[in-house]
Amino acid sequence: MFVDVTEGNQSFTWAASQIISTTSDLNTFMTALFGGKLLPSDVLENMFTVPEVPTWNKDGKDVGRATLSMGMIRTTIKSVTFWGKIGARPGYCNGMFATRGLQ
Repeated sequence: MFVDVTEGNQSFTWAASQIISTTSDLNTFMTALFGGKLLPSDVLENMFTVPEVPTWNKDGKDVGRATLSMGMIRTTIKSVTFWGKIGARPGYCNGMFATRGLQ
């Protein structure tokens, strides 16, 4: 059964940002953010700083180093590091990632 949730912009406790957008909008946002047009450079640098602490899975097993910074997720694929954010709403799961230099 399909349910149209485009008008259902009610708040969820885990997703209060309320973003409903297009991929073009997200590209514009990421370009401005990573290009230093939205935040002071020291705040942006904090967004690219991940604490050097271990990460554990639900069973308490150490599974590597932290990947979350102040508002972004760091992930590395084939030696290329990407930064971004993921989110979900009923019926949707999304993410936006880019290299720090927007390559």
